[in-house]
Amino acid sequence: MIQLRELARGDEKAPPDRFLTEAERAVLEQKYPELEGQEGDAYAIAVAKTGGYLDRSSDSLPASRRCGKD
Repeated sequence: MIQLRELARGDEKAPPDRFLTEAERAVLEQKYPELEGQEGDAYAIAVAKTGGYLDRSSDSLPASRRCGKD
């Protein structure tokens, strides 16, 4: 997850195929149809949402806290 975050943060305009396989993109696009045609940062947030990230304006970026730390 942290590696995915770093790839997405490194270049927000990067295409999602830079860090996700075709199968992973297909699963995310089935769950979140609005992803089609989006850039990599939208896919990274979709991955985080599957893990419980709510994407509220008051939330920090996904995986921004280290495990075991608040």
